[in-house]
Amino acid sequence: MKTITRLSCPLLLVGILMFPVYRLVTGSSGHVKAENGLGENLEVSWELLGNSFGQNGRCTAAFTFINRDAVSISSGDWSMYFNQSLLEPNPPSDSTKGRVEHINGDFYRFVPGKAFMIPAGDTLYFEYACNGIMIKEADAPKGVYFACD
Repeated sequence: MKTITRLSCPLLLVGILMFPVYRLVTGSSGHVKAENGLGENLEVSWELLGNSFGQNGRCTAAFTFINRDAVSISSGDWSMYFNQSLLEPNPPSDSTKGRVEHINGDFYRFVPGKAFMIPAGDTLYFEYACNGIMIKEADAPKGVYFACD
């Protein structure tokens, strides 16, 4: 990961500076909610959708991005980083909205795809699958932050 000395990505069009660490609040029923440096106008929540048990255990989860700003948020030179249980994300069948990548250990990132676009006041739902199972709220993403790449 390269060090950012100057922030220059399309996400900054909303006119807000981004900081490296953001608050993560754990909700009930396996949900988490992250606020980022977009003036708290982009809300991100996560939920575990289910597990498939058996020889090839697999889980499905989803991020929901809610744009509470007056301008659209689109893909660009930014990513969302987070820590989560050691699971290997499956390649998405359609990566136009984005993809989850395993970086190292329990460190992951969500990379928005070319079709990632959230109009003002709208929501984008992103579902992904991983090899392995998640059974506890402790398996939810932690330490969520956004950075220009």
